[in-house]
Amino acid sequence: MMFLLIVAAAVAAAPPVLELTADPRPLHPYAELGASGVEVDGDLLIRNSGNAAWELVELALDVRDPRGRLIQRKELNQNGTSPSINLVTERIVAAGKSLLIFNPLARFAADVHPARLDYRLTFQGPGEKRLVLPVSMTPRAEPVRRFAFPLKGRTLVWDGHDFASHHRRWNYVHPVLAGAGFASIAARYSMDLILVDAEGRRSTGNEDVNANWTSFGAPVRSVGPGRVVALREDQADDRNFDVATVAIPNAMYGNYVVIAHDDGSFSMYGHVQQGSVVPKIGARVRTGEAIARVGASGSALFPHLHFQRMDGPNDRSEGVPTRFTGIARPGGGAFANGFVDSGDMVIAD
Repeated sequence: MMFLLIVAAAVAAAPPVLELTADPRPLHPYAELGASGVEVDGDLLIRNSGNAAWELVELALDVRDPRGRLIQRKELNQNGTSPSINLVTERIVAAGKSLLIFNPLARFAADVHPARLDYRLTFQGPGEKRLVLPVSMTPRAEPVRRFAFPLKGRTLVWDGHDFASHHRRWNYVHPVLAGAGFASIAARYSMDLILVDAEGRRSTGNEDVNANWTSFGAPVRSVGPGRVVALREDQADDRNFDVATVAIPNAMYGNYVVIAHDDGSFSMYGHVQQGSVVPKIGARVRTGEAIARVGASGSALFPHLHFQRMDGPNDRSEGVPTRFTGIARPGGGAFANGFVDSGDMVIAD
């Protein structure tokens, strides 16, 4: 009888199983010092194992320095006629589903050094019930090495190094992407690059014709020394992608080249022209060496170069930020921090 009582007491004392859980993705996002301050590109993954939907109604953040001291406190809430919590556009976690919250409260002044980010997420569920989830991130220093720019001439960064980029908002909990094996954002720091003329024109004539684009057929250069570890060059430049093949690593980029660098990162050059890849698997390449030509293969809206760095050789990896050297703005202005953002015009030799 005593044994049964002890077991019953132990069961009664067990903590309740939470319907909602929260995890940082990645666990150690990069803290990048840019022209406008520090940016931490990390997301929060919320999972709902219950049978009812929950809505995020408040998101609070304590920022701590390397010594653990509280240096800043931020909050999104329901106050006012146009509540700040509305800045988080997707806030409902359906029963049995997951939700990604992208880049929450992730910008800081240049003199703020966020060593730990302690979030408190308040959800409201059935019967006005509330649940508060704590979750922490520990940012890490970003790589300091700079790389050469992959295109020569005047380039428009159609989509670049900033939170608004569609690449950064890769919703891998979407059923199609989750079913294809995605659980990270390899393109988190990627960019789409288009060559333009001095007036910013990207093409002449009918844009349905690839040859009318300034970019089409332009040389693609390796951003640094390394070894070619993956490539493909058999896909037509027809701007066509079969979504059914998304489970194949790197398939969405059509033709591509992947180079392993000595710092442990991998650079990816996507949508390159059919049959244009120069080096073979295993070949060593130099900084600035021509490795392919700009094309329109795979999931390409138009001829352009998709470039990214990753911590692995394919799009199931995590993204790595890239600072460039040897680039300038039209008129000679410098990119002091080496980052290029969506909308930037870049001149590279």
